[in-house]
Amino acid sequence: MFGGQAQLQLAPTPESKLTVAIGDYGFQRLDVIARERNSNSSLQITNNVRRFSGATAGGSPVSPSSCSSPFTSSGCIAGFLGGFNILNAGAQLDVPTPWKQWPLSFFLDFAHNTQAETNDDNGYWLGFRIGQVANRGDLRFTYTWAHTETDAVPSVFSYSDFGRSGGTNAMGHFIALDYVLFSRLILTVKNHFVNFIDRPVGFHNPTQSRLQLDAVLSF
Repeated sequence: MFGGQAQLQLAPTPESKLTVAIGDYGFQRLDVIARERNSNSSLQITNNVRRFSGATAGGSPVSPSSCSSPFTSSGCIAGFLGGFNILNAGAQLDVPTPWKQWPLSFFLDFAHNTQAETNDDNGYWLGFRIGQVANRGDLRFTYTWAHTETDAVPSVFSYSDFGRSGGTNAMGHFIALDYVLFSRLILTVKNHFVNFIDRPVGFHNPTQSRLQLDAVLSF
């Protein structure tokens, strides 16, 4: 992957801070990863792929069908349907509140795959957080809305806790609460509420809830 990012920091008011960034990330030879799925079931691929038969699949976890070594039979995965060059833009606005321990931030993140062969090529994250995790006893609440289309980003590198088992073609909300138990120990409780964007054939689409508990020790 070749990429880079430019970042600019502004001060709309003496007390606030606005950070904007734009980047581009070009992935090369990703078909190697797609073909590796023929023998490695640990890989999570939900992007659109093409099989050696010419058929395509995507939007839910893709697996080979009647595929055996040397992995070139018709049901084996030959590669991704399109390429991946991710144009990424993001911004964060930090503003103070009357309560010093409760600063407020708004953020957004946008990704567009310029090499996708489908129109499912965009991803959006936006949300806010209030509070801080600087001192013992601090609390911080974060809300995020996410919408990641099937070919927006390489599914093997996307946020693996969002979705039924990671991947793309997912949308929903997640909320998190951080608490500073000690100066170097932060406890987090987070829950994800996820649905398919486009329900794949053969799947139901109830909201999936995934609870996550973290303890982060800094040293």
